[in-house]
Amino acid sequence: MVLCGISSNAMPRFRLNNCWNGPKEWTARWSRTFHPSLSIQLRQLHRWSQEENELIIKMRGDGAPVREISACLPHRTFHATGIQIGKLMARSPELIQRTPQPGKQLDDADYHRITEAKENKHRPSWKHIQETYFPHIPIMTLTRNWHRHRNSRVASPSSSSGAPWTLSEDEQLLRLREAPRVPWTAVMRALPGRSEYSLVGRYRKLRTSITTSPSVPKIGAWTEAETAKVLRLTAHGVQNSDIARAVGRTMPAVVQQKHLLRTSKISAARDLANESRARRLWTSEELERAVTLQASGHDSMHIAQQLNRTWASVEYRLFYMEPSEKALMLENARLRVENEKKEKKVEDVTEEPKLKSRE
Repeated sequence: MVLCGISSNAMPRFRLNNCWNGPKEWTARWSRTFHPSLSIQLRQLHRWSQEENELIIKMRGDGAPVREISACLPHRTFHATGIQIGKLMARSPELIQRTPQPGKQLDDADYHRITEAKENKHRPSWKHIQETYFPHIPIMTLTRNWHRHRNSRVASPSSSSGAPWTLSEDEQLLRLREAPRVPWTAVMRALPGRSEYSLVGRYRKLRTSITTSPSVPKIGAWTEAETAKVLRLTAHGVQNSDIARAVGRTMPAVVQQKHLLRTSKISAARDLANESRARRLWTSEELERAVTLQASGHDSMHIAQQLNRTWASVEYRLFYMEPSEKALMLENARLRVENEKKEKKVEDVTEEPKLKSRE
């Protein structure tokens, strides 16, 4: 058997005793019985030769990465090659002077080729484009440069980057994106000076603010006629987009107005109910009914609904009653409930013989 190019005959032959005193003693025995020829061969195997060091210095100076250098050294791993490069640079940094490599930039012809490939109906993947047209450029560099070029604005005197959108630009953008839809790259060529990010954002904003009139949607306070129209269309189940077209407002404005109308109605009804229930003194009939409902097992919320009172008022009145008064009223309420149950049972018993006699 050959282990790392070393014959098995050079391997030490020893026998461990029956006793075991830990790994340190086993390591000491192994080092004492280690064959000297094997130690020399292992040290020579791991030692870096002058040819390997010269190859590392030459390839590193040309700007080759560590993985490429380790591929040229079949007996060295990627980790060992990286450690040896660090040692050589620490010993003599002047030997390894890495020359800066020019960046792999794309020109206009490359961008035009990528654009034609992306506009193809088959829509090839980035991996296919990189393997077909740019095998010398990594796929991450290719996609990053392409997106940076696509999202960049045109630096020209006629560029409209940062300028407000005009009505003609909005109409042209909507016309291009309607069926059949035009890709965003063609829209960018039709509207020079606008990035794809700006075009997409403007198109989404226009889609949520489409009105019947070609002018800009209304801006200002809502009139009573518009509010009544929104309420009438909402009652008939019309969608928000159709309501926005009918009223001449944006869809977010319609949604916000409907929310304000809904909350204002709820708050007005709540205020009216609180005013009708507030500052009313408790009568003896209400107090007896509240105690009776409490004795029947109902909670404060149910009692408040039955008496048209607030929950806090019921809790406060029942909690802060005099103990003697409350105990007396509770006892009377329990007796009243028991009497009602007994009377109901008596009525049921008296009705049964009448039914039998009729039969």
